[in-house]
Amino acid sequence: KRQSLNVTDERVEAEMNQMAKRGQMSRADFNTYISKQGFSVEDYKEILKNKLERQSFFESEIVERF
Repeated sequence: KRQSLNVTDERVEAEMNQMAKRGQMSRADFNTYISKQGFSVEDYKEILKNKLERQSFFESEIVERF
């Protein structure tokens, strides 16, 4: 059985907000930090979305095995 592993834009935004909060930054400061690391915010969102989709996939595979 395959479940949808698509990650919504809202989930990506929520994750970025959490990352900013963990880093004790505003979201604007976090976006600036991303830019200083050499990424556009849109590119970073795509990278994060792919990461979250892989994470969901592996978690679903683990759950299916047990």
